[in-house]
Amino acid sequence: MWIEILIFLGLLCLWFYHYCTKQFDEFKKRGMPFAKPSFPFGSSNAKSALMGEVSFFDVDRALAANEFKDEKIFGYFMMGQPTVVINDEELAKRIMVKDFDHFTDLRPMGYEAETKDAKIMKYQMAGLKGEQWKKVRSIMSGVFSSGKLKLMTPHIVMCGQQLEAYMTPLVEKGEELEARHIASLFTIDAMATSGYGLEINSFENPENTFRKMALTLVGAPGYGSSMDMMRMVFIMTAPSLAKLLGIPIFPKQPCLFLSNIIEKAYRQRMNSGEKRNDIIDVIVEEVKTSELSKDFT
Repeated sequence: MWIEILIFLGLLCLWFYHYCTKQFDEFKKRGMPFAKPSFPFGSSNAKSALMGEVSFFDVDRALAANEFKDEKIFGYFMMGQPTVVINDEELAKRIMVKDFDHFTDLRPMGYEAETKDAKIMKYQMAGLKGEQWKKVRSIMSGVFSSGKLKLMTPHIVMCGQQLEAYMTPLVEKGEELEARHIASLFTIDAMATSGYGLEINSFENPENTFRKMALTLVGAPGYGSSMDMMRMVFIMTAPSLAKLLGIPIFPKQPCLFLSNIIEKAYRQRMNSGEKRNDIIDVIVEEVKTSELSKDFT
């Protein structure tokens, strides 16, 4: 029995080693500069991110500013996954504008499944591909036109008034204010009222459910789990195994909470015709009038 278990564990380790190292020669074959990888983390910057030494959002910043500062393009490895970094402003503009039709599909983020969290990743704009992405982009371009965004101004103004009411007594007392915290409260309230149709006033109740769920979803300090980063990296590098093990792409509780809010508001507006001049209203209008919307209903 123990022999079989040891053999199985040995084979599993060999498979994991092969999985992480099988693409380590990808950039060398293409003649691209790259940060040398090692098992199991990949390049040194990836190890720093996975060990919590740097933010995941800054994972390539040090390489771009130092080792590869004179390179327009370079690569690194996040565990076994090769990642290309564009380190030149003009080249980035060309990719994002002039030649964007060649770069419409982003790399897969996770796996395809019928669970709600997996569907949200699959059908968000960054996860769509090809013609489906172009159709959704055409629909959403109308949603974010300047004229329609101006309709949401009263909601943002209301959040500003709540901000003023919160700050005035503190300023009169001469108390110090944490700008980042106040900006976070304002941003969450603005998103809730203009995007979800909710008026929550986080200045009076900073621990309201919407704010807690939103911050948990994005893994904000004090709300996210210490395993969020490892979970996302594992899903990105081994999506099939993550799907087999049932590892969720997003934390399930906040994902279900926020998606249910949108679904309920959307259905209510579609059935009742009620208008609030927020993003949900504009999307409902586009879905009703756009010829492309029939592909998604």
